[in-house]
Amino acid sequence: MRKLVFATLCAIALLLVPASAQANSVGQCSGPSGKSVNSVNAFYKNLRTEGVVSQAAKVFESAGYRQRDGKVSTWLKNDAVVLKLAASATIQNYGCRNGKLFGAGKKTLRKGAKVVVSLPEKYGKGDFASRKTKKFSQKRVVTARFVGQTTCSNPGKGTVKVVIWVPKKQKPSKKPEQTPSDTPTTPTAPPPPEQPKIPAPIAETPGLAHAYVKGNADLFLKVKPAPGRDVAVQANVTAGGGTVSGVQSSSTYADEACPAEWKCYRAKFWAPNSPGKSRVTFTVNQDDGQTTEVVTEISIVPDEF
Repeated sequence: MRKLVFATLCAIALLLVPASAQANSVGQCSGPSGKSVNSVNAFYKNLRTEGVVSQAAKVFESAGYRQRDGKVSTWLKNDAVVLKLAASATIQNYGCRNGKLFGAGKKTLRKGAKVVVSLPEKYGKGDFASRKTKKFSQKRVVTARFVGQTTCSNPGKGTVKVVIWVPKKQKPSKKPEQTPSDTPTTPTAPPPPEQPKIPAPIAETPGLAHAYVKGNADLFLKVKPAPGRDVAVQANVTAGGGTVSGVQSSSTYADEACPAEWKCYRAKFWAPNSPGKSRVTFTVNQDDGQTTEVVTEISIVPDEF
């Protein structure tokens, strides 16, 4: 009975999906084991195991993720946290099946359930705790944007109320009265100005909808490095078959001229000998050590001629 209830929590909308569409543990992104997670890192690992990270990135845009932020794993590490719901909430649920995300309809989560959310506004990870401690002893209910469920690692969209604990405000102590002094005080030098942070490179690709078996096609990438910085670009097939080679500078971006302040690149993709899915990852290395990755998935279809 417990297993039935647990499966229903993460895939109630799948009752309307054909039996052939429920092969992957009724759509749970934690896979057949269906184990709950207690950390953002474990949540990400389940998505990576299911092969849906790049698709989940689109869902995470509702929680604040942008492609220019770099890797999804980095954004989750810096901007996501596991907290408890302060009240029941209805979210848009997504499930996993055969390496793809699919919309699983609306789902209501109960009060007290652990969820993954983006950092509440005005708070950093060191400003609060997920449970009461000696340091963090004042309870607050705040609004946050939903990222995913810990019970099944399914991504989702929505706005929820969560519980955080913050330091209790201390009453200011009275300052001792100061007596005039005949000794002149030496003014302290102002601190040096903070150096502006160098941004990571921004990279975009129009992708490639499909390629024919044993055929080839051009892949395009445009990169906007930080001012005064240079970049090097690599392309590799990271899933499925095929090869990619010949990354070189290009004066065009797909069928348009390369935009000003951007650098454009072209690579040749050679499709495998059978239909399926291939994934190509562009890696942009900036000369200050910062890296940005862009992933495109390509459907390999039979030759129609």
